[in-house]
Amino acid sequence: MTTPVRIDNGTLVLSGVLDQATVPDVLASARELGQCTVDKIDATSVERVDSAGVAFLVWLVKQFCGQQGSVELHNPRSQLSSMLAVSDLTELFTIT
Repeated sequence: MTTPVRIDNGTLVLSGVLDQATVPDVLASARELGQCTVDKIDATSVERVDSAGVAFLVWLVKQFCGQQGSVELHNPRSQLSSMLAVSDLTELFTIT
């Protein structure tokens, strides 16, 4: 089974579903990562996201991405990009 959140070569890698049902467990996994700073979040393997998943992404930025402004969000699916746009959160991310 793939870990839903992990650090790989300085990149925060997410996978699976980020929704109201899964975010509590994913959040617990993220907290186990401890103190580190990343400048990229890889969303390639995120299958689906809802508003709880978007809130989790914002928490990740605040927790792991420091004060650098925009964070690179790599390869988000169109649903995630749309959720960020509708939530007026696109300024937090540079989509690549």
